[in-house]
Amino acid sequence: FYAGALRTPSIPIGLVIGLGLEPDRALGIIEFLEPAHIWLFASRSSDERFASAAAHLHQSLVEAIDVDAVFYYDVRSLEDTYSALESLCFSLGLSYRLLLAPSGPKLFSLACLLVGARRSDTRPAVWRVGNRNLMMPVDVIEAGDVCASVVRFPGRSDAAKVG
Repeated sequence: FYAGALRTPSIPIGLVIGLGLEPDRALGIIEFLEPAHIWLFASRSSDERFASAAAHLHQSLVEAIDVDAVFYYDVRSLEDTYSALESLCFSLGLSYRLLLAPSGPKLFSLACLLVGARRSDTRPAVWRVGNRNLMMPVDVIEAGDVCASVVRFPGRSDAAKVG
């Protein structure tokens, strides 16, 4: 279902990557696809530990790769994240075969899935970007926030409302 709309190969690939704490994952998908354009999404959080670790981890990627833009989203707002991602995909959908590669907070993955669920001729593909091997569990200390969202899918309409 999330393979995206089938479009001619002559249309260039546009890659949207959600950055997380996985080293070299974003670089791997960039090297695999060799996209014409790249847009990055990085989360903003009140937890400074996550923000500084992610910024440090991806600093060399942003400096080494020709990135079109870096967007920052609030990790506690599905609605704002969805809106930013949907707006980007809507504006670029005619010019690129878009691929969304969430590799970060689960909120961004959910936003990508919601954008990819819409039925249109320019619907982006959504790929799970991960390690084929199981990763070793790591102890983490959560920020303490609890976030919740309600997603309502209208009857037979193509639109999804996030709130």
